[in-house]
Amino acid sequence: MTYWERSELKIKIHCKKEQLRVKFPQEEKDLPEELKSKEEFMTTLDLASVCYVKRLKDSDVVKLKLRTKKRLYTFKTTPKEANQIVQSLNIPVEEV
Repeated sequence: MTYWERSELKIKIHCKKEQLRVKFPQEEKDLPEELKSKEEFMTTLDLASVCYVKRLKDSDVVKLKLRTKKRLYTFKTTPKEANQIVQSLNIPVEEV
């Protein structure tokens, strides 16, 4: 086998190895779940251990994040409604 044949073989093997590398998308359980209503947020509150509050600077949106053992839940709301919800919480609240 000549040098050129060996180098071509190495290139072919290398290309096949690159084709075998497949990146899988994140599983759904790794992604946070967005809650659409205040009622859903309040029912999920019983399972949560902590609530994170993220106030976005340039918009009138506040993100409330509930951390449970298995998942992270998010809820977008107005600042006024967020303040009412945060005052009624019985779990630790952290500003992010």
